Amino acid sequence: MNKFMLSAATVLVLSSLSMTAHADGRDRGPQNGRSCNGDVCELKIIAEVEEKCYCRFDGMDYVNLGKLNAWSPTTSQSKKLKIYCNTRKADVQVKTKNDGLKGLYDHHGDEDVEYVIQSGSYKFDTKADGHKGYQMFANNFMGDSLDIVVKSKPYDFKKVKPGHKFDIAYFKVTPVKYH
Repeated sequence: MNKFMLSAATVLVLSSLSMTAHADGRDRGPQNGRSCNGDVCELKIIAEVEEKCYCRFDGMDYVNLGKLNAWSPTTSQSKKLKIYCNTRKADVQVKTKNDGLKGLYDHHGDEDVEYVIQSGSYKFDTKADGHKGYQMFANNFMGDSLDIVVKSKPYDFKKVKPGHKFDIAYFKVTPVKYH
């Protein structure tokens, strides 16, 4: 609707600025005479501000779960995701690189350690939501930050190789447009 109104306004402005061309090549000025009055001509300037969001983490951009426990979850410290938008609301989506904690030297058949990313009632589960690309995490979010916590899930320690494990979570912040 806003784009249609902007387009209609643009057409009106452009039509009021349109010039009449004659066969002799001389310019007679505007057709309706509104934009010029003698030696003063007005130029209407039109612009649009794009809806935009940015995000960043406070401090370092990682959490360390430390040594994992195969039988109970290990929880990270909270990490603040700051959200900057020029709209009232934003959609926050998450996807992960590995969809689970993997080791550099894991082989085919080795299991990953699954985990959950949470912030209050918002949740991304690598088992349920992984392998699907970006998944909605916080729909129509109105705040300026999310406190992100990562929790490992219990795992079969016989199937998960020892060593350092890692994954990367990508947070995508998209503005929710005004209506």
